[in-house]
Amino acid sequence: MNSSSNNKCFDYKKAVAFLKAKEKAGKKQNFELYLQAKKDFDSIVDMLREYNPKRIYQWGSLLNSEQFDVNSDIDIAVEGIKSVAIFF
Repeated sequence: MNSSSNNKCFDYKKAVAFLKAKEKAGKKQNFELYLQAKKDFDSIVDMLREYNPKRIYQWGSLLNSEQFDVNSDIDIAVEGIKSVAIFF
């Protein structure tokens, strides 16, 4: 058995390049999810305006694209809808 064919060296440069590419792809995917969530939030707000709320609150990772990821959601609260029965 030829020992030189079994002794492959770990290629750190390839590993680093792979991890950087994976991180870049993940950031791109997160940003695309963020943009879609912002559109969804705007659609929700447009729908809520029909009920004339006193205030609409937003918080969480949707306020900062760098914090938004695949596990994020849309945090929203509404104050001042006169009849909850109408809303639901």
